[in-house]
Amino acid sequence: IIKNNGNSKNFKSLWVLKQLFENQLPNIPRSYITRLIFDKNHQSIILVNFEKKKFQIMGGCSFRLFKRQQILELVFFAVKTKYQAKGYGSYLLMLLKDYARFHGFKTIITCADNNATNFFFKQGFSPTISVPKIFWSGFIRDYEDIILMEFTISSKFNYVNLSYFLFSIVFL
Repeated sequence: IIKNNGNSKNFKSLWVLKQLFENQLPNIPRSYITRLIFDKNHQSIILVNFEKKKFQIMGGCSFRLFKRQQILELVFFAVKTKYQAKGYGSYLLMLLKDYARFHGFKTIITCADNNATNFFFKQGFSPTISVPKIFWSGFIRDYEDIILMEFTISSKFNYVNLSYFLFSIVFL
């Protein structure tokens, strides 16, 4: 988990993540990506590959925590094109789900465009928002031409262990 806390390593990682989001999410204004990535209220998870001793970001997500509402808002989510359809996005999302579970959050809410809805459906997200709007309205943005989607966190389920199990089945 990285965030803008004044640490130069974190800043460099966030800068590379910002570039990934700009490339993979071309419909989102660059100024908006920059503002949210470096906002001190947002955190990020980065999936890294150390190919030939070189640090390379494979994918990442940025999110904001609403502790009182027990909601995690997934703001940006992207995987580099060459790593897509190989399970890395699913693994990244499982890491986020476990982070939310570990910190006592009940719900992940995200905005999905037409390109992302199938991915989020496959990951267990639903377009039916069970959290009453009064709890998230004014905190979580609801944009035009997108679908607001929700994932309900199970406090008893370890999502990362599931991913290890699924990867071992795929690669046996």
